Amino acid sequence: MKSKPSPTQLTLFEFSPTSVDIGWDNITCANLQGVSVSECLELLRLAPALEYYRVIPDEDPTVPDDTATLHPRLRSLYFSFSGMHFLEMINIPSLAEWTHDTGSNPLSATILVSLFERSSCCLKMLTLNDIPFTSANFRLLLQAVPSLEYLWLYISQDQSHNGEMDDILARIFRSPSVTSAIPQEEITQELFLPRLWLIYCAGDDPSFAPFSWDLIPYLYRLGHRHSLTFQSIAYQSHINDEVSRQLLQLTDEGADS
Repeated sequence: MKSKPSPTQLTLFEFSPTSVDIGWDNITCANLQGVSVSECLELLRLAPALEYYRVIPDEDPTVPDDTATLHPRLRSLYFSFSGMHFLEMINIPSLAEWTHDTGSNPLSATILVSLFERSSCCLKMLTLNDIPFTSANFRLLLQAVPSLEYLWLYISQDQSHNGEMDDILARIFRSPSVTSAIPQEEITQELFLPRLWLIYCAGDDPSFAPFSWDLIPYLYRLGHRHSLTFQSIAYQSHINDEVSRQLLQLTDEGADS
């Protein structure tokens, strides 16, 4: 060819970025899978205009603990559970959208919190897929992203429902009276996500409800977050006629649930 191709979108499966001879300056969207953490970091260095990055690296325990790779323009990141060293070696101050697929592995809240604090990013959208839910880790994560506006949760059935998501919802709706876990001194404070206006929460199986449906009308009746949109999927085994009636009444009154 007389000149190098200069794409705006790039997808590589099990090919190192350095193995392709292209111009990198125009790439804004990249999908990289099946390569080492070092090679995933290399793409960040090669593509200064990158804004959307889907990255599923292989585990790479030999990656040195070095200065984090700075990418000032990256806005959206999809990351799988493997290759966690990648998260410890990036600095992405413009990040606004994050999708994290745990693959039924424990949520690495401390690593994510460290990334958000290091980057000083203003995260707007967070999607967590296939979460084996532990409320302690999740609380830690939510406290680190007060700028969040959209929250999508897909919760794994690996752990049985034991009220943990109820506790999180109570905190989001700022309802201390429905959970004994909230200290008395926090009652007058905004507990979680003051800018949140949409939350979606669903289990990974129709037989599994990750929260108590009868809690939702009560939370809205308290009136602390009446404008917050709550979305989910209700199966017949999850919800009774009385709760359905209360939800319909709330909708008629203007609640977005």
